[in-house]
Amino acid sequence: MSSKIIMDRLGDSVCEDSRPTSSPEMQKFCNTPLKRKKEQLCKGKPGKDGLCWRHSPRQDDTFQPIGGKFRVTETMGELRKIAKEEGVRGYSRKNKMDLVRLIESATDRKFKRREVLTRKQLKAIARRRGITNFSRLKKDQLAEKVKQSIEEAADQIEIADKREAVGGIFGTVDIKPKTQLDVETFIRLSWGKIRSTISEGLVEKKGLKVEILLHVEMVRIIPATSENNYANPIFRSASRVILESSDLDEEIAQMEDKIKESMEAFNAKGSGWTFGHIEKLEIQLNEHKPLKGSSYIPLPKKLAAKKAIVNVKNEDQQCFKWAILSALHHEEVDQKSSHRVKQYEKWTDELRFDGIDFPVSFRGIDRFEKFNEGIKVNVYGFDMGKEGGVYPMRISEKEDAGAKHVDLMLVANDETRHYCWVKNLSRLLTAQVSDHDGEAYFCRRCLNHFTRQEKLDQHIEYCGQKKAVKIEMPSEGSYISFQNHIRSMKVPFVVYADFECFTTKVQPEPAKSGVDRIMQMLEHFLELIKQKVEGGEPSEPHTKILQKHVPSGFCYHIKCFDETVYAKEPVIYTTQQEGEDVGQIFVDRLTKDIREIYQQNDFKKPMTMTEEDKIAFAEATKCFICDQELGEDRVRDHCHFTGKFRGAAHNDCNLNYRAPKFIPVIFHNLAGYDAHLFIKALGATEGKIDCIPNTEERYISFTKSVAVGSYKDKKGKMKTLYQHLRFIDSFKFMGASLQKLVESTPADAFTNMRRGIWGQADGSGTLQDWTL
Repeated sequence: MSSKIIMDRLGDSVCEDSRPTSSPEMQKFCNTPLKRKKEQLCKGKPGKDGLCWRHSPRQDDTFQPIGGKFRVTETMGELRKIAKEEGVRGYSRKNKMDLVRLIESATDRKFKRREVLTRKQLKAIARRRGITNFSRLKKDQLAEKVKQSIEEAADQIEIADKREAVGGIFGTVDIKPKTQLDVETFIRLSWGKIRSTISEGLVEKKGLKVEILLHVEMVRIIPATSENNYANPIFRSASRVILESSDLDEEIAQMEDKIKESMEAFNAKGSGWTFGHIEKLEIQLNEHKPLKGSSYIPLPKKLAAKKAIVNVKNEDQQCFKWAILSALHHEEVDQKSSHRVKQYEKWTDELRFDGIDFPVSFRGIDRFEKFNEGIKVNVYGFDMGKEGGVYPMRISEKEDAGAKHVDLMLVANDETRHYCWVKNLSRLLTAQVSDHDGEAYFCRRCLNHFTRQEKLDQHIEYCGQKKAVKIEMPSEGSYISFQNHIRSMKVPFVVYADFECFTTKVQPEPAKSGVDRIMQMLEHFLELIKQKVEGGEPSEPHTKILQKHVPSGFCYHIKCFDETVYAKEPVIYTTQQEGEDVGQIFVDRLTKDIREIYQQNDFKKPMTMTEEDKIAFAEATKCFICDQELGEDRVRDHCHFTGKFRGAAHNDCNLNYRAPKFIPVIFHNLAGYDAHLFIKALGATEGKIDCIPNTEERYISFTKSVAVGSYKDKKGKMKTLYQHLRFIDSFKFMGASLQKLVESTPADAFTNMRRGIWGQADGSGTLQDWTL
């Protein structure tokens, strides 16, 4: 019943959103040359890539990089001694890495970190490097052997320095592999050059913008032609600002981690790509010009007229300091002279500016907030060229209910920039959002306004989790329109399906003896101590399985967009005996029906036009596909399944307007329930599976390739024709239970249910007639 409910809710068809899949032809043997037996080939059973499990290049082994954890060399005792000497509080109960972060956030001290690899990770690197006889080595011996192997491969990379700007400091440095290298080895070989390149630049310049880009080649097989399709993705580290005071090893490690995260995200897409080879690693160095506030600048007339800003007239480079002091002591000075530096000189020693260079950059503001707890600084900019030109530039990330928020305006001219204090944010911003003269309450992060403080407080709970943004509305009269018209054709077939299950109790494990229970408790206690020392969260208690769900039956209905082309009653199956593999039966029956549809029907019918169709074509002025004016390239478009004339169209629109090459199979709560009942059976049958994973156990969608026929290519070779079943979850876009969906749907909308086994042949009957 539930499959028909979903069908009625979704309609008779689903629009295309195709995703490429692949399925290479199978061969009899692996035929890979054996290393230890010359002139002999492997006779192992090949997989989907044509190679056996021993010789198949696993994507994780060739493409997925390996990264260890970065640890500091200091012991816990040394760290606690440092914290005590620096006057840091609250360190006694911290684990090692939390203690390191606490000391670094409270002081100027930075700890050097080194990468620590587990034995399993070292073995993976050794396997990639082709190292033999390493399985019985101790961890230290294995680490040394891996290090020697990588050092010996140092001559396997070549460097091309393309820097020309500013005396050869800024520009690009390329590192290319001379031979085929795995990602992990290549990154480790490149580490020294990356470090020396950045170090050389910091000798000449105090700060650099650095970005690392890894260029690789990926390959996948096109199912229709069995030809290779190549792509060249670039994995970026994101641009980082590196200063003389930065920990260079830590900065490079973070850039490397960012590249690895990008590669993992690419792997998780499940689009059929496999790793080809590394092309190059690119180091980009650019000049760092931080935003700074310096000497005095008069306010623009538009800002000065609002009388919402105090602009201290300083003659030095310390406008940031005077702006902060004017915010803290505005009520204590002569209001007529609040713009004079002398009014604030007696309070200059109450703030800490240790290690902060004037004029102050945004990074310097971060340091200021660290040394002066209780003060949060927000910086806004002003754009003279746009209506309502105030926008957030830097908003404090550290939320503290009891902190003093200081709002600064950073104004600029062609020569310099200048900080001044915004004493009334409402007066500054109200005119650009409303004609109302009363006070408004503004969110500092997004500049949305509210009439009451209570509403602003509710908004901040959500907005505080987001980054500060500058809101720009589209210009008046602008619009966007749908362009991808080739994706608007309805799928010819859609399948609605559902499983039903019995719940059976799981027999509990036999009770353990007293000694076993004590040993289990001791092991858990030792694990907690180890995690507390090394850092990290304790593992969750083991799940106790009380019952399991066993499929008792299923129902699916194949719905065609036109019942004159194909119509069939729903397939209903109930288990006949205990232990029956209901999931496998579902897969077998569904794939059989799909094959029959394409083998028993001709879906290339010629066009048939009535007199009304001929008149409609002659009078048509717009393409029925893209809704644009027709020209001399007008053609007749018809449905290849029915032969019916659809309308006049542009020639290009007609050629690109093709039926999707997949059939949606819709389950309600597929990811959370039904997929677990048949996914193994689906993987055991012939044909490739492509999936879009959400987690390791949940899938957003997955596609199964089903062979439905064969054809001859241009060379006369027979090729297999595949149709793709795309399993999707209706719960993702109808987030309610089936019961609520039925209750919210009018009874006369169940057109498919009325024609089902619970209704009447003529479609009559009441809701009670066909509800179980």
